[in-house]
Amino acid sequence: MKQIRQLQHAYGAAYGFSSVVAGPQGQLLTEPVYMCDLGKWIYERMVMPSRQFRMLQYGRSGEGEALVLDFEDTGLSFVIVPFEAADGRSCFLWSGPLLESDDKDAVESSIRNRYPEAEPFLEHIQTLSSSWPNKKTVKEKSVELADLISVYSIHEFLVAKNTGFSDQFGHLLSRLSEFNGDFAALLKDCLAYSSQIDFLGYAVKGEGNQYQITDYEGEGGGILIGSSFSIGEGYLGQVAITGQDRHWKCHAADPRTKFFASKGIVPTELYCFPIRSHDEIVRVLFFGSVQQVTSTQPLMNLGRLMSQCIGQWISRRDLMNSLEIERSRLTTLMEVSRVITSVRDVRRILFLLVDMALNLIQDSKASLAMIRKHNEMRTAELVTRGLTREQADRHGKRLAHHYWRGESAVSTVESDAAEGTVFLESVLTCHHEIVGVLCVELANYDSQHHEFQLLLDTLAFMGSTALEQTIGQSNHVTGKIELLFESLRQWDPDKYNYAEACQSTAAQFGRFVHWNPEQVELVIQACKLMYYEIDILKKADLPDKLVKLVEHFQALSYETPPTVNDDHLAQALYLMDMHLRQKNVPAEISWIDRQLLLGFQSYLNFQQKQVAHIEVVSENFPYSTNEISETTDPVPEYTMLSPREKEVLQWIAKGKNNKDIAEALFISENTVKNHITSIFNKMGVTDRIQLMTIVLSKR
Repeated sequence: MKQIRQLQHAYGAAYGFSSVVAGPQGQLLTEPVYMCDLGKWIYERMVMPSRQFRMLQYGRSGEGEALVLDFEDTGLSFVIVPFEAADGRSCFLWSGPLLESDDKDAVESSIRNRYPEAEPFLEHIQTLSSSWPNKKTVKEKSVELADLISVYSIHEFLVAKNTGFSDQFGHLLSRLSEFNGDFAALLKDCLAYSSQIDFLGYAVKGEGNQYQITDYEGEGGGILIGSSFSIGEGYLGQVAITGQDRHWKCHAADPRTKFFASKGIVPTELYCFPIRSHDEIVRVLFFGSVQQVTSTQPLMNLGRLMSQCIGQWISRRDLMNSLEIERSRLTTLMEVSRVITSVRDVRRILFLLVDMALNLIQDSKASLAMIRKHNEMRTAELVTRGLTREQADRHGKRLAHHYWRGESAVSTVESDAAEGTVFLESVLTCHHEIVGVLCVELANYDSQHHEFQLLLDTLAFMGSTALEQTIGQSNHVTGKIELLFESLRQWDPDKYNYAEACQSTAAQFGRFVHWNPEQVELVIQACKLMYYEIDILKKADLPDKLVKLVEHFQALSYETPPTVNDDHLAQALYLMDMHLRQKNVPAEISWIDRQLLLGFQSYLNFQQKQVAHIEVVSENFPYSTNEISETTDPVPEYTMLSPREKEVLQWIAKGKNNKDIAEALFISENTVKNHITSIFNKMGVTDRIQLMTIVLSKR
């Protein structure tokens, strides 16, 4: 009883409810614990014999279910959980009181009018909560507490009834209290405890409706290990489908014994117990005898104690694993937040979002991020991982139509009947306007994927924040540049025309020599400002790298002799300006990089050979895509890695699993695992998420 009272105290302090264990006639089996005076007063009136209240009406059919009993329509209630004690008695855990109405003053007035003697206890009503989460928690935790009390009652019953096996039983109880997942050792201890148990085993739920026996001790040796049965099949399958503890006296002619008889085991008694985790039967514990059993109740109690302890260990293990996953995700999200908020490039932001969505969300096959280009309603940029160009094009059209032509939501779940897949989606916003979409493809969808949607929404929120900073800053800078460029038209039209022609050349030459988009954009901006004095640009508070580029260009163009610098973009701008003004670029210029000069001359030769310009007109749909291929943004070079390890790292960055990497590189999965372990050690990480965080932060 001491342990039971400690449990009641712990739950009362943690979740704020009073509790008492009562018999079927309302008699107290434990003293009220953590119960306020109001709770005691209500309880005494609800179970008084004169009110003819009988808990037996709920019977064993309601065992383990939380019932809510109103206190005479006053707005107060108690939660009642029926459970069975070790000796077979029906018991009831009372928890409360709960407040059913939001109007606390009305509840207080109602009780005061009916029961003036309750006046000293009514102040406690103001401390109660009527919120549904609070009531739901009380119901759930009451059921949990009742289960634990049932386990401890079995424990005490076994201790009281046990004779002749004190040493073995004490060892078994110690094993149960310290159970750490060693099922084989637990089964051996149980077999040693009772001479009436000849065999016992443990089955684990596998794929579909199949259960497989993974541990077995006793009659026949390990002959049952690896055997499987379906839900509803034989004795064991019945327990898996009903979820009820069962005891059978077996007859050889009973077809349900076929599972054991086929292995040479002929049981006379069989005990089966379901093991639950998160309201699902995930294991089946069974033991039996090939002899006549003189006393079945102690064995039933032992099985219940074992199944309860194993179930609680599984739930605790799953909870710890879940917490560890959440901790890892939170750590990763914090790191992603740090990295993404420092990025000032839209494309890099999209790559970060796509890669982290693919790595953070389990069961994801592919990911996609799309953003509408500024002031271009019909054009969008698309970044994908794991999709073909055709798939990306189809999904891009659907997203564009949904979010920019139709009604859109913050986050949705979309299915693709053609491919049998599901996309989770979350929008990217900037200044309260939808500018893009982040989504991942899942092989299937169920209620557990709700947490994946929350993860995706969190990533989308981070992306939206980064986009708002980047686009907002970019728009502000762009506005200043356009204002200065327009002013150039007013006071010097000739220079304006030169600058405009230079922009076109910069765009074409940048594509010819494969500059990245940021370099092309920077040179185009410099073309608009190339004739302004540096002091004016500095006072305009423009980006330093833009001002430096114009300053380096002017040092090459206007100083005699030219001030030599290694700014290749400034040198390229100098060559463009020279070509437009002189229509000629010398074969040798001492202060220009040799490779750059050869590249520009090759570009001019190429331009001269062009006889026509063909404009490709896209079909009429709400956007056009500029898909980034799988290899557009390779992982950075790491000198500490071998060439093969770098290849493996490339595939990891694309979200591929070990099997896919092995097939792509024509090596075994074990070799892939060895390479990944080596990569982890060299880069100082312990999992793929940490690895991707480092790689993405250095792009």
